[in-house]
Amino acid sequence: MPWQEAQYFAKQAVTVYQNWHREQSAMLKTYLPKWEQELARLRTLPQFLPHSMMTGWVDGVNSQFLEMNMSISEAMRTMPNRIQKLLPC
Repeated sequence: MPWQEAQYFAKQAVTVYQNWHREQSAMLKTYLPKWEQELARLRTLPQFLPHSMMTGWVDGVNSQFLEMNMSISEAMRTMPNRIQKLLPC
């Protein structure tokens, strides 16, 4: 590939990645407060927390990650402190 075409391709790839990253970050900023709020609510329930409630929360978060086309490791690179608080100890 000629140098000018390679430069153009590289610039296009960077632009596409930056747009994708910006979109992913915006979606994460939308979902993350909801996840944190629900997890905080679950943690304040009486001592006995039904397994099904926690499983439902985990399944919901996983489903939303799929909707965003994002992995937990990608989210960790974007907002490590907040995502870490959602993970099991």
